[in-house]
Amino acid sequence: MRRVAAAALLCAGAAFADGTADEADLQFRLGTMDFQRGNYEAALEHFFVSNRVAPNRNVLYNIGSAFEHLKRYADAHRYYIDALEGETDPAALNADRAALARVTPKVAVLEVKTDPPGATIYLDRKSLGSVGRAPRPLALAPGKYSVIAELDGYEPAQAAEVEAVLGRTTPVALSLTRIVGVVRVAVAGALNAKVLVDDERAKPSCTAPCDLHLAPGQHQLFFLADGFRAAPRVVTVAPRGTATATALFAPLTGSILVEADEPGALVKIDGQPAGFTPAVIQNVPVGS
Repeated sequence: MRRVAAAALLCAGAAFADGTADEADLQFRLGTMDFQRGNYEAALEHFFVSNRVAPNRNVLYNIGSAFEHLKRYADAHRYYIDALEGETDPAALNADRAALARVTPKVAVLEVKTDPPGATIYLDRKSLGSVGRAPRPLALAPGKYSVIAELDGYEPAQAAEVEAVLGRTTPVALSLTRIVGVVRVAVAGALNAKVLVDDERAKPSCTAPCDLHLAPGQHQLFFLADGFRAAPRVVTVAPRGTATATALFAPLTGSILVEADEPGALVKIDGQPAGFTPAVIQNVPVGS
């Protein structure tokens, strides 16, 4: 058990003012002594405390080793995987991989991946507790399982009746659908408008009148229509709910100074009387 001895030295080498390293090292040494006596369950108790006080990949490896000696191969596989994750020491990597090579043929593995990654994984039902976060290999006894994945902001996904086969790795891919609400965007004062979400420099998300599917929470909507302007609107989107927003447009306007050789001449804009010369015609819509 060279890995056990090396881990003990690693634990002993750290020292923190709050004493957690000392406690972790003591628990590890007690676990090591029980391990060497063949009292693996007692060793596990100490290793678990040591890792809880000061998480350490070496301790995870030794938890896996204790489970392997107890012939609890699925548990051993799980802790060997945890010990391997993020490991950079070549000797430790070799030990982790060798341990996995020993126990993998004795278990059935479900290789669970989710889109997006990071979902919490459950087997059969949530009340049994989670078994990790995707992507992750799950070592199990052979049999059929229901794999459940949950991630904040997404609908749960489930793969029912997945068969785990001894000595084989079975891929399980779950795609999670984002939880959204609907914003129905209407337009007043213009025929239509481009709608931008949360950033007035973003690409338009739709052309109103339209329905937007947005993540729950507050969003700011910006509106664009040639020759018109509208103030932004803030909407609150509820999960699976429907909200409404109306873009209230007013024409962009300018002024025209009109002078003529003869005073009092009638001024028409687009065929409509607008005043008499000389005149400053206000609130004329932009354009030709």
